Amino acid sequence: MCQIFGLNSARPVAPQEPLRGFLCRGGGTGDHKDGWGIAYYADGTHHLNVQKTSAFNCRMAQAFLGRDIRTRNLIAHVRKATFGPVELVNSHPFSRKLWDYDWVFAHNGDLHDFQPEVEARFRPNGETDSEAAFGLLLTELISTFGDTRPELDDLAEEIRRVAADISAHGTFNFLLTVGDVMFAHGSTDLHWTRQSDEPRRARLVDCDQWLDDTVYAGAPLVMVATQPITDGHDWQRLAKNELAVFVGGSRHDQESNVALMDGYDLLQMAPNMTRQELSGLDARISPN
Repeated sequence: MCQIFGLNSARPVAPQEPLRGFLCRGGGTGDHKDGWGIAYYADGTHHLNVQKTSAFNCRMAQAFLGRDIRTRNLIAHVRKATFGPVELVNSHPFSRKLWDYDWVFAHNGDLHDFQPEVEARFRPNGETDSEAAFGLLLTELISTFGDTRPELDDLAEEIRRVAADISAHGTFNFLLTVGDVMFAHGSTDLHWTRQSDEPRRARLVDCDQWLDDTVYAGAPLVMVATQPITDGHDWQRLAKNELAVFVGGSRHDQESNVALMDGYDLLQMAPNMTRQELSGLDARISPN
């Protein structure tokens, strides 16, 4: 099956170091060599980059890691094809627009006997069960809330309900982002950890390098991964059908201060980047 990685932070941070370790799983330390993708939010919009090649051997992946990028919300995915051929259109993450927001989705697992009825604007462009699940999820959100964006807790409850129904068809670990909010759903294997205020010495397990935690000191930050990408952080495994909601580098609950925020409407300009620099990364890029 595939592997997914996510990062959610209170302030824009450079994601390259943990990404470097994760992308090694795309044909290096893992056999997930059938495509890779990265989606992140910056400069008030989302940017989506996918390839159908092995991330470990892809010059575009190395070029991405060399970019000066700052983001508060990011999803990455390395694919091991099960449903759908190795084509660019089947590479995760996937993106659709709902309530004038860009939603991004990546999935790890297999869904069987799964042919959902999906609203026309959310129908898959490719042939994966993952994109079909994404389409069903958005279809159900429209069916429940119509054209009015709900409160964050109401939204989370509906996503939790739909995810549980889809999980009946197989393995359904996923990351879903919109604006500054990340939804993480565990079906079998999905882990998360929170960076403390004090830097902690941690090693990237896939490339045997030390992670420079001083880069992330001073602001809350959460990382999510199919399997932990570091030694030295306190990784926790999500329970079966557990949905975690992360905002601003913290786990959200109804009693937290995060509940006072307008959740997925918190988009700000990323520092140290121009629109010209970002434009080269926007949309789906051609294969190498």
